[in-house]
Amino acid sequence: MNSLLNMRYIMKKFHYASFLFLALFVISCATSKTYLNPKYRGEKINNAFLAMAPVENFALVDENIFAEDLDIKVSVDSVKSIFCKTLTSLLINKSSFSKVYEIKFNEGVEFQERELQFNEDTFKFNIPTKQIKHTAEGEVFLLLVDDVNFVFHRKQQDNYPSRSYTASGADMNDLKYHSLKEYDYYITLNITYCIIDNSSLEVVSYGKLKDQIKYVIPKSVDKILTEEITEIAMGILEKTPFEDNR
Repeated sequence: MNSLLNMRYIMKKFHYASFLFLALFVISCATSKTYLNPKYRGEKINNAFLAMAPVENFALVDENIFAEDLDIKVSVDSVKSIFCKTLTSLLINKSSFSKVYEIKFNEGVEFQERELQFNEDTFKFNIPTKQIKHTAEGEVFLLLVDDVNFVFHRKQQDNYPSRSYTASGADMNDLKYHSLKEYDYYITLNITYCIIDNSSLEVVSYGKLKDQIKYVIPKSVDKILTEEITEIAMGILEKTPFEDNR
């Protein structure tokens, strides 16, 4: 009898541990599909400059969910500002680049759409047809960031009653029913990127990165965005000649 109780206790603990592991995994989940030009594999490039081109196709998706459920309002301009400033700062602090800065293309710069294939995925980037003029003394690389989107979403908690409602209103003629369903809230960041050698216009690396973080009160949305952008920055640098191994 005691052995049976012990077994049940162990199974209960195992179930709890499994659930805890799953919960921790879901809080922050990053995935990536990245390609590195074989020419640069194993190379180490120090003290180069990275010019970050204007971000194309930046969007927020379903941000109204956070506004309606959590009274947290965000705008494209505010999130884009956090994204660009944080990414620039991280790329200089976590890499072997001597300087990372944002640029704006001058009028007259011509671009050519190039398709980059990686396994079953096809990436399209507008790449300059000629070197970008600069005043930096040293090697210059160009970072193109495209299709940036922050997706705000929620998932109903499995262990909460799904048919529980409460009524509110000034009188019986003005009843409003609110679901008592409990949700977990998440922000997912998706980007595609490409790094170009400005001297040869060769593609150094490119890919698609995704990071998801669970929103946990009282952590601010700005802090979550910063954490996600940190993961993305590390993904851009990983296994490239610019990765800082200090």
